[in-house]
Amino acid sequence: ETPSERGHPYGFVIDRKDRIWYVEYFTDHVVRFDPKTETFRRYPIKSAPSALRRLGVDASNIVWYGVYGTVGKAGKLGRLDPETGEVGERTLPIPYANPYDTWPDDQGNVWV
Repeated sequence: ETPSERGHPYGFVIDRKDRIWYVEYFTDHVVRFDPKTETFRRYPIKSAPSALRRLGVDASNIVWYGVYGTVGKAGKLGRLDPETGEVGERTLPIPYANPYDTWPDDQGNVWV
């Protein structure tokens, strides 16, 4: 069972510590499940209400997500540091941007 009845888990990835990450499609949260402790932790995003899509995890275990733009809102690239819990977002400089996937590469770039 997930921690939010309305969460609708979407876009699963596994980090370098074997934790499972996903977004709650309808509740504006990024969620971590730790299979070792069988616990969940939910991280609210800054641009709620919005729609989230697929996550990516980089070589430093930073979680990246796209905030799919909604009517009157620009799309954003989100960054979550699992060690500190800090969540940040940057507006994409593209009108009507709707980022769907985030893919960190081996050189430290994040592709949206």
